[in-house]
Amino acid sequence: MYIAWAILLQIAALVCSTVTLAGGSYAGVLTAALVFTLMAVALLILPFKRGGVATKIICIVLALPMVFVVLDFIRRAPHAF
Repeated sequence: MYIAWAILLQIAALVCSTVTLAGGSYAGVLTAALVFTLMAVALLILPFKRGGVATKIICIVLALPMVFVVLDFIRRAPHAF
């Protein structure tokens, strides 16, 4: 169950991180992307600790988009805030 929610949160984080706004500030979507990805990784901690080898591999693969979202946040944050 945690893995399913983590997948949805990572998809939402990637969508928020890659969205292009015609007008307005990126601060809201960047913050939402960072919060979504951190929540997804937090949800993956319990299956990672309790699961077998296959579950640990799945958790690691699902946590990889966090690197993109965090690096995108670091790149865009000085201009958005």
